[in-house]
Amino acid sequence: MKKITKLFYQIFFLFLLNIGLIEGQNVWTKMADFPGVARINTVSFTIGHYAFVGLGNNGSTTYNDMYKWNQKTNVWTKIADYPGGGNLAPIAFAINGKG
Repeated sequence: MKKITKLFYQIFFLFLLNIGLIEGQNVWTKMADFPGVARINTVSFTIGHYAFVGLGNNGSTTYNDMYKWNQKTNVWTKIADYPGGGNLAPIAFAINGKG
């Protein structure tokens, strides 16, 4: 399994709690693996039933790719790359349905 940053797991867990998917069940269900290259310092945010993850670096290479995960279908889709260059410490957020 590819290594995904601790931050991604924390945000993903909060996303699942927010939608009530794991409330009171005390059960983990394996979901689809992140299809991108293993990296650190990723960004992630959610809009509706979608989680968006991307950017980051592996210590020597920065990435500007982005992926969308559909909670209803458990499918990752590569979406358009971030138009700027790669960043060492990117941040992201969503507000009013836009990220």
